[in-house]
Amino acid sequence: MPQHQWQGTSLRFQIPENPGWGPFTDLRGPIGPPGPQGIQGIQGPPGPQGATGPQGATGAQGATGAQGATGPAGPASPWQIQSGGISYSGENVAIGQAPVSSARLVVTTSNTSAAISGINSRNGGAYVGVEGSASATDGYGGHFTALGDSGTGVYGTANTGSAPWGVYGRTSSGNSNAHAIHGTATSGSAYAGYFNGRVNVTGTLSKGGGSFKIDHPLDPENKYLLHSFVESPDMMNIYNGNIVTDSNGSATVTLPDWFGALNRDFRYQLTPIGSFSRAMVSQEVNGNRFVIRTEQPNVKVSWQVTGIRRDAFANANRIPVEEEKPIELRGTYLHPQAFGKPGELMESFLEEEIREAAIE
Repeated sequence: MPQHQWQGTSLRFQIPENPGWGPFTDLRGPIGPPGPQGIQGIQGPPGPQGATGPQGATGAQGATGAQGATGPAGPASPWQIQSGGISYSGENVAIGQAPVSSARLVVTTSNTSAAISGINSRNGGAYVGVEGSASATDGYGGHFTALGDSGTGVYGTANTGSAPWGVYGRTSSGNSNAHAIHGTATSGSAYAGYFNGRVNVTGTLSKGGGSFKIDHPLDPENKYLLHSFVESPDMMNIYNGNIVTDSNGSATVTLPDWFGALNRDFRYQLTPIGSFSRAMVSQEVNGNRFVIRTEQPNVKVSWQVTGIRRDAFANANRIPVEEEKPIELRGTYLHPQAFGKPGELMESFLEEEIREAAIE
């Protein structure tokens, strides 16, 4: 039998004329029809339990059981609900109808720390530690009262820095009755405002009177010395000095280089000293100087020149000599006691009474 190879049910032979192998030939015939089904075998053992199915719908609720016995009462809470508010007796804090005051928030303390403290630690802007506002016409955004004999109602402190402010007041109203800061002294010896140090006013200052007050040069430990301001209906500047005329009876007074830029409407006074010689202004102010002539040579002359301010601020803020009082202030006085009138007729008295009543 020639060389051959099997592969399953397929067979192939070697071809002698052409060394190699022929193709595989499947020796099986076509598949016949299926035979009849055999009898059923015996049942095998049960398989493992399958996964749990989804939960069914909830059944109807059963009847409520009997109520249990009431437990013992717990400790009393420091918070108490009152008519219109809540109070906390542990630290004397009240919100709503306070037991110790009509205020909506009362905090008391007997130690050295602040009863209320507000701190804003953010840097880089005008941020607020404590803020209060009142929408009523005569309301107060903040009201502080010192009860001690030497207490301070409001105390402002500015730490060191380039431009710190201890207390700042501001009003945007254009009404003449509006005040950024208002102080009232109800006693004749008290001060509505007291400044210990330099004071700068960039606007116009109005006052009933004024003076300097210093320790008396001859008795500084026991007396004061006071001088009144010199008043004028004009915004007047006063300049004076002494000068001696030359052999020709002439003297030129040289004024500061800014004199002409600051002043106008010049007025002169000359007084010879030590001589009955007559004196005159021979040349008025020109180029910040004027010339004096005396009847005799070498006469000492005391001179005075006044001028009315003409700088930009003065021109924009002339002080009226007379003005009508506003309608709402007529019948009142700045200084009623000076006219023998009661203090209740002071201009600000009614307004202050209304404000005080609003916080009582």
